[in-house]
Amino acid sequence: MNKLKFLSNSDVYGEDGKTISARRGHEICGLCNDAQPPSRYCKECGMLICKKCVKRHKSHSVMSTHMLITVKDYKKNQSRLETYNKPVICTLHSGSPLTFYCNTCKIPICMLCAEYVHRKPQHSHVTIIKGVEYKKQELRKQVERTKRKRKFLQDATLCPDDVRTNGERHVRMTTAEIQDHTQQLVARLERIKEQLNVHADSLVMDLQRKQEDSVMDVEDWNEEVRVNLIKLERETKKASVFVEQSNDIAFLFAVNETIAALEEVENEHMQSTPPRKFHFVPRDVEVQASVGALTWTPIVGKWGGKQGNENDDGDKRETAEHSDQERERNGPRANEQEHIV
Repeated sequence: MNKLKFLSNSDVYGEDGKTISARRGHEICGLCNDAQPPSRYCKECGMLICKKCVKRHKSHSVMSTHMLITVKDYKKNQSRLETYNKPVICTLHSGSPLTFYCNTCKIPICMLCAEYVHRKPQHSHVTIIKGVEYKKQELRKQVERTKRKRKFLQDATLCPDDVRTNGERHVRMTTAEIQDHTQQLVARLERIKEQLNVHADSLVMDLQRKQEDSVMDVEDWNEEVRVNLIKLERETKKASVFVEQSNDIAFLFAVNETIAALEEVENEHMQSTPPRKFHFVPRDVEVQASVGALTWTPIVGKWGGKQGNENDDGDKRETAEHSDQERERNGPRANEQEHIV
């Protein structure tokens, strides 16, 4: 079996990153050393090859299944082919085919890259076949999510006439709800007004009764004040006479008893209730001059992105579309998310 002879990296690629065959107007075979004009373009290898390499392709067990097209067809579709078909030879290691995929760097690598440049455990790599399988599966899942987003947007398209009709009906229902709630609040305020009036009358009656009691307390208070004044006058007079008439020895024997009698009269507490003056302490009633606030809910469901919308969104959209009917049957929804306008 003939072995394919690969060019070195410097032979295959130039400084601008393009193959030599691409930079020289496709005059050189991308696989062999012979300066032969290319005869075919291999989609799998991503290169123009000469007639000799075409024969080797067909005879090689691995490359025999590669798809070859004419140079004319290549030039006609050159931009698309260079986008979707890349060379299978490593640009860092001469002639080494790209047989692995580095999950860390997200690029195809050759066996030498896997051993020296993209070494484990810093890098994680799998075979090209596994890498293609994994990435195709990942791409399919993303495409499915994108299709669901497209379907969501298609279903989210609204008819202006339907929105206007449903909106007018919803405004009528909400207006009736506001008016009904306002009437309930007014009735409640009327009841509060009645309760406040009753309480105010009770406070006035209590104030009058306490004032009458206070007038009666004045007589008891004045009597007790009179009695205390008599005691003070008597004890003060006794002390003055004692000081004037006693000699020094008698004074020293009895002075402590006299002081104690004066202190007792001085510290004697009044037993009667003193007259009182009553004051009113206002108290605010917590009443808000508002019957409520407007809230909103989306007419269509919200797109959940990659993590959301895995389940069927039809139920959510149906709930949003028929929210007015449910509200008419069940009244205002107590648990809906509130957005203050």
